[in-house]
Amino acid sequence: MQHSIAQSIVFISPINLKEKFNLKIIWIFGGLLILILLIFSIFQVNQMTRENFLVKSYKNKIGQLSENSELLKIDWAKSNSLVNIEQYLQTQNFKKVGQVRYIRILESSVVKSK
Repeated sequence: MQHSIAQSIVFISPINLKEKFNLKIIWIFGGLLILILLIFSIFQVNQMTRENFLVKSYKNKIGQLSENSELLKIDWAKSNSLVNIEQYLQTQNFKKVGQVRYIRILESSVVKSK
């Protein structure tokens, strides 16, 4: 009987070492996987925060630019009013025309070249 007990002890001992070794590898691999996923999620949250900040700043810039655009449209309309055009024409030494004469060309007249 001692012989069979010794054989069972010998066979049980290597199996337990292999199982413990496999469990160690699984725990190490699982821990590394969890650590890698945690670091990856931190980077993703950081990236999302940065993108949200950029979107908000771009929206603010768009709002400011649209306000400036409206102000420029108003200024352009004011500068192109008839009063300002008359003042511009006076500063450029244009003169008012008293009478307009048109040149009439008859449809039957054609220029011929020799």
